[in-house]
This record gives sequence, structure tokens and C-alpha cells, in this order.
Amino acid sequence: MKGNRIRRGGYALIDVLVSTVLLSICISALMSLWVFCLTRVQQSRELTLAGQIARAEVEQAKVYGFPNLPKGGYRADRGDSLWTGTYNRRGNEGRGGWSQSNEAYYDVNGLPCDGTNANAMFITTSELRDTDIAVNEEETDYDLALTSRRTLIVTVAKLSSRKPILKMSTDFVKGGL
Repeated sequence: MKGNRIRRGGYALIDVLVSTVLLSICISALMSLWVFCLTRVQQSRELTLAGQIARAEVEQAKVYGFPNLPKGGYRADRGDSLWTGTYNRRGNEGRGGWSQSNEAYYDVNGLPCDGTNANAMFITTSELRDTDIAVNEEETDYDLALTSRRTLIVTVAKLSSRKPILKMSTDFVKGGL
């Protein structure tokens, strides 16, 4: 009667252990992928907001126009001038304007805020370089000539690390292109 044993269907303990190990490996791989995807989505959102902030500052410079943008200090060793500052939306009695404050702050939604705001996330700085300029005889000041070119470079950085996320630039010439 030894040969008439009844076999029951089911899984052995080793089968359950192997499938549990395989399942946990797959779940951990999926979790790693999920964290990676969330990080990339956040970076993409930050880059998009930085692009919108930089584009707004460049467009504001276009509205101001070639002759109305601030003049920088003449640098005789390089034959050009450099102005550093940013567009301040609250300056000029609420009408906005270019100021030599070093930074402008923006919140997580890309809206202007002050640096003490807990939601401040981005900072911008702008450089305005003038080349092909008409320098006076003392080489201390300059005027913009017909051939002058003004280059605006806007840098958007993350406030927490001060690491630049995006740089955007545009050139201005007298009378347009």
C-alpha cells in the first residue's frame, strides 16, 4: 500500500520563498524607477519655470527698447561696458524698472516675491554688455553709436543651491534688426 499515497496539489515552501524574493526584487526596481521619474519631472518643471522667468525678463528688455536700457561702466581694458542688475517689477513706483540690485526673487509658481518669502525658489541676475561704442576722449564714458550692440544675458538659478538652471540672451541693435 505504499504506492497508493495521495498527492495533494499545492506549493512547497521553497516555491513560496523563491517567488517572494523575485517579487521583492521587482518591486524595489519599480520603486527606484518611480523615484527617478519623480526627480526628472521636478527638474523639468524647474527648467520650464526658469525658461518662463528668463523669457519674461528678456521680453521686458525688448519693451524698454535699445536706448532706454541702463548703461554700464566703461571697461577700457576690454573696450566695452558691463551693467549688472535685474528687472524689478515693484520698482519705479510700481511701474517696474531696471535696478542694480543684484537679484530678483521668484516663488515656486514663477511669480515675483521678495527674498524673505518662504516660497522663494528662483533668483535672476542680468548682465547688459555694450560693444562697438563711441568712447569719449578721456575714456571714462561712452555713447551708443549706430553700430553699437547691446547683449542682455539673464541667468536663472535655484535659490537653495545658487546653481544656474538656465541662461538666456538676446542682442539689441539701434533701430532694430
